[in-house]
Amino acid sequence: MQQQNELACQTPDELGPADLYRRHGQDLRRLLVALLRDSADAEDALQHVFLKLLDGWSAIKPETAKNWLFTVAYREAMTVRRRKQMD
Repeated sequence: MQQQNELACQTPDELGPADLYRRHGQDLRRLLVALLRDSADAEDALQHVFLKLLDGWSAIKPETAKNWLFTVAYREAMTVRRRKQMD
């Protein structure tokens, strides 16, 4: 509980990738499971989202990080679905 309060008090500029994972990871996972209907695929997609976050960290604006995460998650899910359809 204290950790959540600490996150809530931080400004977007103070948040790091791990903080964003703690703050948005569950919601991203739920989105990905809903889109992919497979928890293993959703976990893989979530990992790819956060790898992309780490790769592009210097270019991501803190105030738009949440939108960025959900956009990348949606696109990653669509990529996974396309790959599965091709199999």
